[in-house]
Amino acid sequence: MSSDVTREVDLPASPEEVWEQVTESDRLGEWLDADVELEPRPGGSGSFRFADGEVRRALVRDVEPGQRLAFTWWPLTGEDVGRATSVTITIEPTDAGSRLRLVESARARARAVVSAVA
Repeated sequence: MSSDVTREVDLPASPEEVWEQVTESDRLGEWLDADVELEPRPGGSGSFRFADGEVRRALVRDVEPGQRLAFTWWPLTGEDVGRATSVTITIEPTDAGSRLRLVESARARARAVVSAVA
């Protein structure tokens, strides 16, 4: 069984500018209000440290430059330790700039990835 959370936002920026925001660690950190280290390449690793003390690790699954970033992440702290979710960010051009769509899914595959790298 899966539960998906989907968010879409239209941005007054080109897809290239939005791509930089979600793949450059410092910029992604500003967006998430976290200390982020991310290697945006298939098999790349990531870490996210939030101000409230939450720490997450990530494994990048897929990258289509300028269009799609997919990773699995899981908390190392808190009550959800070991509960991985898959995150897919897609960017598409619009007349006014770009549409960013983020889907976070809790699926068995995400849990399997965490087991494999833990």
